[in-house]
Amino acid sequence: MLRKMLWVTASSIAGLTLLLGVLLAWPLPETPRPGVVAGDFLMTNVTVVDVQAGILLEGKHVVVREGRIASVGSAETAQVQRSLITIDGTGKFLMPGLWDMHTHSLKISPQYNHLLFIGTDAGDTYVSPGFSIHDELVERVSAGLTPADALRSATIDAARFSRKGTDFGSIETGKVADMILLSADPLTDIRNTRQISALLFSGMFFDRAALDQLLAFAGQQANSIRTNLHLLWYAVNSPIIRVQLAD
Repeated sequence: MLRKMLWVTASSIAGLTLLLGVLLAWPLPETPRPGVVAGDFLMTNVTVVDVQAGILLEGKHVVVREGRIASVGSAETAQVQRSLITIDGTGKFLMPGLWDMHTHSLKISPQYNHLLFIGTDAGDTYVSPGFSIHDELVERVSAGLTPADALRSATIDAARFSRKGTDFGSIETGKVADMILLSADPLTDIRNTRQISALLFSGMFFDRAALDQLLAFAGQQANSIRTNLHLLWYAVNSPIIRVQLAD
């Protein structure tokens, strides 16, 4: 009887190990890219959110070449426009990408003299990366920050603290063109950071339809046993995760 139980146990472990190996060796599905456009861009007549000064710069033309901001200014010549993919920014607001610093620093005072950061503990239970930073921005404003201060803490201040301020954190010539196109003014209502019309990232333009398809794909993968096993495996083999678990 004992020998039979040991055999069944060993067989079960071997079977599960084989199944786990097959699932981990099975490649994950490719991320869908329909509607995603890669190239150099000209965004016309857009309102740029100046996160450093906390003001809006209306009627700007933003040129993006090879994934970086080539210029921010007045209308480009027709010849330049023909060489670029044109995006109509009329009625839209362009802001830099948001930084989740995974830390909490807040001091409500007119005289605060240290940098503020947005941190959400993204990855914890019910804290979804990407979504949680918008919730945190709302909480910061509820706590007393202005929308401009909250945005600054999630953009240029975070980039400078990370020693990446020359490349990220604001919409300026020469910086990496990771930018969010909004349909409403975030300086009027911080909740408008969720009103995302499109995204420029890594030299690619994602319109709203493309973003919705990515969200649907992410939802499917969240329910996939195979995908979750891959994520668990990567986490177990990540030195950063090991350090955090031991902390």
